[in-house]
Amino acid sequence: MICGVSFIQTTTLHIDTLFPLRNTLLNMWAFEGSNDNIRWKVLDKKFNVPGFAATGERRLFEIKKKESFKYFRLRDL
Repeated sequence: MICGVSFIQTTTLHIDTLFPLRNTLLNMWAFEGSNDNIRWKVLDKKFNVPGFAATGERRLFEIKKKESFKYFRLRDL
């Protein structure tokens, strides 16, 4: 897992914003949601994303499946 976030109530996310804090080769990942932090559902996958040009560069990625969950995570593939 690269990073994760939890909410008090179930929440629907529409846009995933990535901005690396250091140079990274992250170019494939799965964005997942869960209500129990045990069973995860894939909401979107990205493949062959061009590398980030610099630390702190921001990119927006629309999440394909818009469903409500309490926990979200970004998992490296």
